Amino acid sequence: MRGLCGPARRPSARRRARRRRKSSLTALATPSDDAYTAADLVGGAAGAFAAGGRAYRRTDFAVDVPAGVAGTARTRPSDPGDPGREPLGRLQASLYERSPPNPAAPVVVYAHCNSGSRRDADEVLGLLLPRGAAVVAFDARGSGLSTGSVVSLGATEAVDLAAIVAHVRLTRPGCRVAVWGRSMGAVAALTLAASRAGAPLAAVVADSPFASLPDLMRDLATSRSVPLPRLLAAPALALMRRSVRKRAGFDVRAVAPVLTAPSATPPALFGHADADSFIPVAHTKRLHAAYGGVKALCTFGGDHNSARPPVFHAAAAAFLDAALGTGEPAVSFVPAAALAAAA
Repeated sequence: MRGLCGPARRPSARRRARRRRKSSLTALATPSDDAYTAADLVGGAAGAFAAGGRAYRRTDFAVDVPAGVAGTARTRPSDPGDPGREPLGRLQASLYERSPPNPAAPVVVYAHCNSGSRRDADEVLGLLLPRGAAVVAFDARGSGLSTGSVVSLGATEAVDLAAIVAHVRLTRPGCRVAVWGRSMGAVAALTLAASRAGAPLAAVVADSPFASLPDLMRDLATSRSVPLPRLLAAPALALMRRSVRKRAGFDVRAVAPVLTAPSATPPALFGHADADSFIPVAHTKRLHAAYGGVKALCTFGGDHNSARPPVFHAAAAAFLDAALGTGEPAVSFVPAAALAAAA
């Protein structure tokens, strides 16, 4: 094909690299589609399941995130809120608990990664529910069945998490609340923990967070998988910052939990896979060093998306048992209907 002024020229290697970098970094703000229905959640369409001879139930609900009121929540339909203000978005969530329920049971709110949904919490249900805790999992804005089309890698997700925690405190007054986040969800959890709304949290589990989004972007820019000369990294990252702001509406420089970590007070367990090729373990070590509250660090084998090994789950169970007063063996779940059929 010819251009207006002669043969079309193939872009230079440097230009092609810049285009690949722009695509890869802005893709961080675009979640993967995790299409599912209620039938795909633990408990199926009926919301009933069992394990270890105990019955459990799942209750789905929605929470609106009010505009301009970070850290509070309005739950439909019981609270109509201010009819003159549109909410920032609506979050779809699920409460997993014993049946019949114990309203005084502590609650662990799970925050998923940038390409996930509330279904990511399936990994911890068998660990937490038999120990006497209830679990709340939700789709952040732009993920799963919640409203929105982009994620912010921890900025708006921290507001979403605050809205869910506020809802839990409103509907279960007096119960202890902990948060467990993975990757983007861990950044949201640490951001909340350092805020006024996060001060009353009983505990935080932060699995593979990054210390600063600009630092992570710089790491990606100079990684082996998509190499970019360090001399070109600064202008390329400035371009990415402008692109993300235009496409996703947030400033990557605002997503830096390491800057607020010294203000956090809830006890925190940090976890990270030592062979993580996406978010280097050095990020979590920086956060652990900067964190203001009582803290512990657990590293383990695997990569960023690896299934977490028993050593980490055991550390998390012991940590949450101490913070929440829970403690029973972990089990595997089967649908309640299958349990009844086998009887």
